[in-house]
Amino acid sequence: MSDKLGKCPICKEGEIVEKNKAYICTKADWKNEGTNDTPQWKNEGCKYSIFKGALVKMGGLEITPENVKTLLETGSFEAELKTTKPILVDEQYGVKINFTK
Repeated sequence: MSDKLGKCPICKEGEIVEKNKAYICTKADWKNEGTNDTPQWKNEGCKYSIFKGALVKMGGLEITPENVKTLLETGSFEAELKTTKPILVDEQYGVKINFTK
């Protein structure tokens, strides 16, 4: 699960890799500022992440490594969604989905 999928578009130094629940930059630096019983995780490194289940609430499938590779290579990927939630186009991030409405 640690294959490098592409260069990080945020820090330009790290590589994007697959973890259990997300795709993150290898320059992320997670530290537990809590205890083992009550962890409080803080990332002091690169913040780039894509959660695998980000599209599931809108009727989409989990984001795959192939989706991430395409995103990193071309700047976008297509996904079919089945939702009644408002979807807004954003110049910086491409798409914003409002889950609260």
